[in-house]
Amino acid sequence: MKRLLIALPVFFVWFPHISHAAIAFDNATKVVGSATSSLTFSHTSTTTGQNLILFVSTYEDLSAPGSSLITGVTYNSAPLTSISSDQRSPDGWETLWYLLAPATGTNDVTVSASSSVAGLRAIAASYTGAKQSGQPDAQVANHLGTNGSSITNTITSVEDNSWHVGGVREEAGTNMTAGSGTTLRTAADTYAWFDNNAAITPAGANSIVASWTGDAPAGFVGATFAPAPAATSTPLTLNRLAKFTATTTPTLGDSLFSDDGSNMTLTAGNLYLQIGSLIDTITGGALNFGTANATSITIGKSGVTTTFPGPLTANGLATFGSNITVPAAFGIDTANAGVLNIGTTTATSITIGKASATTTFPGTIVWAKSATTVNCNSTASPAVCGSAPSGSVAMATGGSTLQVNTSAVTVDSQILITEDSSLGTRLGITCNTATGRTYTISARADSTSFTIKSSNNPVTNKACLSYWVIN
Repeated sequence: MKRLLIALPVFFVWFPHISHAAIAFDNATKVVGSATSSLTFSHTSTTTGQNLILFVSTYEDLSAPGSSLITGVTYNSAPLTSISSDQRSPDGWETLWYLLAPATGTNDVTVSASSSVAGLRAIAASYTGAKQSGQPDAQVANHLGTNGSSITNTITSVEDNSWHVGGVREEAGTNMTAGSGTTLRTAADTYAWFDNNAAITPAGANSIVASWTGDAPAGFVGATFAPAPAATSTPLTLNRLAKFTATTTPTLGDSLFSDDGSNMTLTAGNLYLQIGSLIDTITGGALNFGTANATSITIGKSGVTTTFPGPLTANGLATFGSNITVPAAFGIDTANAGVLNIGTTTATSITIGKASATTTFPGTIVWAKSATTVNCNSTASPAVCGSAPSGSVAMATGGSTLQVNTSAVTVDSQILITEDSSLGTRLGITCNTATGRTYTISARADSTSFTIKSSNNPVTNKACLSYWVIN
């Protein structure tokens, strides 16, 4: 007895380690202003770096500060978000702000205060490689309880590979220097910007230190910020469906279909069905194309005939290409007896047929009322009626003829004339009310005019007439 050995493939999915891009210092700009309520200066962010973040530190000299007077900071008119503020004992405040994805190039930083601030200072510092959400990673603002010659800002970072940054203000009158594990990013002064110039890994407590000569009060506003995830060129290994390779000794290999657990994808080539096959032959029921969130579904292609051998049901048909074509001699209402309705109760206009084409109604036409597309209203002689096939006109007092100029008339037209003495309001005149006159068409010019002749001349008032040209 022969045995059939079926090899079942085992698939593995490898998830790569998610690494992070390296953070790098970009540029720092410092400015010291006089007494002012608005301080503006230029800062240049790199034009080549990716994932930028901008920090702005401010310092205010206040004689009796209850709180910071800074109301906002912008860069290229984009508002920064406040991180923290701290009172540097006893007469100053420091604040720290940040902005993700600042504009590159040289742009203005504007620091605004609620009132004039003496000795307003600001530092802008930008970095590349920062995560573009969830910043800052952590923050701490601190000041010396008593005068000293150094100040340490210690933060416990949350995310691995974060950087530690901050602004320091001291009043010893001597230039600050960077302590252990700390880099000074601005010119040495009593107000400066520092960072740790390295990734904090693993995440945890980290300190940066600023020092100076002599004893003085000082404050330090600092924060950590997380790096952006590094782009990876190594995709997840696809979970391929198995196939037998076309060799003398069949082995299992990868087909062009892959399954990621949510969707099945044809990674290359085209999907073909056997000629004459029906895609829904396995089970009965509805054959559905597209999904609930599909916005467009195309069946067939331009220049190729698409055949629907069964009935086609459309729910809310908007357009069907350019036209819906009905085979010649097909009666659109032959399937069921009853009333054929064209249009809806909400339709304000329905067009049957088209200009220059003959529309034929072989049966009886029943309507509530009728109107022509153009209607004339003229008391002039000749009457000026443009292309109107119907209208109201007036024959002058003492006149026996009236020419009506309308392009609706042809050599074969039937022209109906009725005298109507109730048209005075419509025509804006007083109509003749005498009776007994008869009217005939004495002349016509194709597409130009026709002439009405009266058996008796109207006296005192004009004769009010209606005409209708039937072609």
